[in-house]
Amino acid sequence: MNQFKEHQPDLILMDIKMPHMDGLEATRLIRSYSKEVPIVALTAFAFEPDKDRAIEAGCDDCLTKPVSQNALEKCWINMLSRHWRGIVRKDNRQYGTEQGREDAMRRL
Repeated sequence: MNQFKEHQPDLILMDIKMPHMDGLEATRLIRSYSKEVPIVALTAFAFEPDKDRAIEAGCDDCLTKPVSQNALEKCWINMLSRHWRGIVRKDNRQYGTEQGREDAMRRL
């Protein structure tokens, strides 16, 4: 939590299995401070119930370790597109206009 508060990251890759606090608990705490920052769970468990628990805890997506470069890139693009749509909706501007893109990029 201290890292989150100090650095205010644009994206969090959250390991589910950590020594002092599990990633799901950490995600819930972060969500109590911020609903906007994208959180991607990283887990060694490939079962759907494990992924469902991560989503229920507040993660935006879940990747299974070991994470391939391709999977990470797809996830990153997905997170950026979600963030982009959120900015455009907040600004109430047209998604495809040049001015809307420029305004949104200034706010990132």
